[in-house]
Amino acid sequence: MSRSGEGRSWWFGGGGKAKRRSTRSTPGTAAPAEGPDAGHGERYGAPLLAEEYGALILLRAAHDAAISRTEVTELCELLGAEPGIVTVVTGTVGPDGDGAPAEEFWQRLSELFDTLRESGTRTVRLVMSGAGEERPERVSVARQMADAWELEVIAPDGEVQIVPGGSLFVRPDLPRVRGWWSFSPGVRPVALGARQPAPAWQHGVEQVPECTDSGCVIHQIPAGLLARSPHSAEPEREDLCYSVPVDPRGPTFLVGVPEDGDVSASDVGEVLGALPSALRSRVRLAPGSPRDLLRTGQSAADLLDSEIVVHTGMPLLTAAEDGTARAVLVGADGAPRWQPFVDAVVCAPARHGEPAPAPRLLGWNLPLPDSGDQEQGTVRLSSRWQVTVTRAGLWITDADGTAPEPATREVDAEGPAIEVGSPGEELDTSLWPELSRLLSVLGADLRGRARLYVHGTATDGGSALRALAAQHGVRT
Repeated sequence: MSRSGEGRSWWFGGGGKAKRRSTRSTPGTAAPAEGPDAGHGERYGAPLLAEEYGALILLRAAHDAAISRTEVTELCELLGAEPGIVTVVTGTVGPDGDGAPAEEFWQRLSELFDTLRESGTRTVRLVMSGAGEERPERVSVARQMADAWELEVIAPDGEVQIVPGGSLFVRPDLPRVRGWWSFSPGVRPVALGARQPAPAWQHGVEQVPECTDSGCVIHQIPAGLLARSPHSAEPEREDLCYSVPVDPRGPTFLVGVPEDGDVSASDVGEVLGALPSALRSRVRLAPGSPRDLLRTGQSAADLLDSEIVVHTGMPLLTAAEDGTARAVLVGADGAPRWQPFVDAVVCAPARHGEPAPAPRLLGWNLPLPDSGDQEQGTVRLSSRWQVTVTRAGLWITDADGTAPEPATREVDAEGPAIEVGSPGEELDTSLWPELSRLLSVLGADLRGRARLYVHGTATDGGSALRALAAQHGVRT
């Protein structure tokens, strides 16, 4: 079989449209591969371009914008750092009839593989949905390419999702477990799992059973695992759980789904117990529903006698340009609501006969110029007043007093709690300009979701506080 494409009995590409991400938090999809019976009459919308970004090559039509610039950048940063592997991503392909025929796609891909082989490339990751699927009536596209070009070809046997952060995922749809495969000339393909590049923890999470003893259903997601009640609906491909980026430090375990967060602490403990012991301490719990996960996290820490990291919300890549995932709280409809100021805390196991220690602050963020006390999560507003981040929101107290604990109030997915003062404390006129400045930097949307809780006693009877609340549109 010629590597330039003459005399072939198969072609690459397909008629499926890629899903376009409407926000940073919705996964994209690479074009699916079809068999030779898909029809050579289908045509691509425009002549194809091979865009080279180092070890990443994007083969797509000139007008194809289904893979965004952000996704290209993320793919380059993650996949371009792998030594010895060139990644070829095929863009959206459709039968719109006003471009080059399917033969052009095959010809360009053949020429590309010729060039890679001549340059000494030994491994190609082909990001084309279904390219690794073996069928009784024909061998896979990837196997034929591996044999024809005498290369290792890594390819998926299902639909590829481009995950925020640049990783690639094939959802393991039952009854058949799908994923990525390695094809080498003349040998049987080797299963590589659902994720590419495969994180070090992948094998461990893929050993977890598909349900717990109580019937709780466990799903593989790009970032790790998701547990849901057997009475809830299975998550869809477009749901935010499939947009949580892969953390190379360890898997993320989402508990619950937006419309139903009824997953017990014993179920969570059972799933964690099914992981290899060396991996349990690296798991990070996060809510997949509006329900506050702190109590479940503390119970899991007690059950496993190990510290557990608990995210306040679902860790997602947001509008922040630093590429760091931030906790985002979601409502019962599955849509994002607000970003809590505390990203995560650490729950330590309780000692025998003693109450559990207070959660330890792990990561927090506050839109104020002063970085504040990193350990306590406090920022001075003035010589008299300070603000402390909590899992539920913010708390303003006397700067000389003790900072509140991060878990003082249960988290509300609908909006933050802005707490002011301590019982018995006088709130004088020096507080009002500082409170007004703080509310101003929160932004209109977050202020509209916030609820003000007053614990101290205003020396003016509360008139200034009510005026501030009305001015900034804050509920009290």
